[in-house]
Amino acid sequence: MKSGFTLLELLLSSTLFVALLGSVWGITSLYLRTENYTTYTSERSRVNRLVVRMFNDDLTSAAERLTGTQQQLQFAAGTPAAEDIVTITYQQRQGIGLYHSALVRQKQPAGNAPALTDILPNVVECRFRYYDGTKWHDVWDNQKQTGLPKAVELAYRILPAAGAAALWESVIIALP
Repeated sequence: MKSGFTLLELLLSSTLFVALLGSVWGITSLYLRTENYTTYTSERSRVNRLVVRMFNDDLTSAAERLTGTQQQLQFAAGTPAAEDIVTITYQQRQGIGLYHSALVRQKQPAGNAPALTDILPNVVECRFRYYDGTKWHDVWDNQKQTGLPKAVELAYRILPAAGAAALWESVIIALP
């Protein structure tokens, strides 16, 4: 009698090996997708916190002039280090298709060239609204309205990662 494996034993062991290999592949794939999504959401959260901090710092230093539409917000602000007034503008820069668009901040000191900064990349859409104490407005001009608004809302959508939904992010800053 010869020793060895029968054809049935070889088929059974091959089937078990393929099933085990498929399970390992599935678990590894799930781990990598979860890691990518977690990295994406934590980075997005970090960027959102930075945007909120910058937007809050700028708006709380807003001086007398503030004009805005749904697409652009412009105001004069005093810098803490010096007593000069700078003009700060927030708006969306349109890219090619959905890519290369951004929420940009332009800071222009009196008499100097403006400095343009991308503060939030891949912004698909953004809008500003202004609260007067009773209702929200799409346009604000403190020459026509009495003074500064009570609050300003910045809402934006970021180009989503593969498989994620493009959700609206929103921040409301109360003005002093």
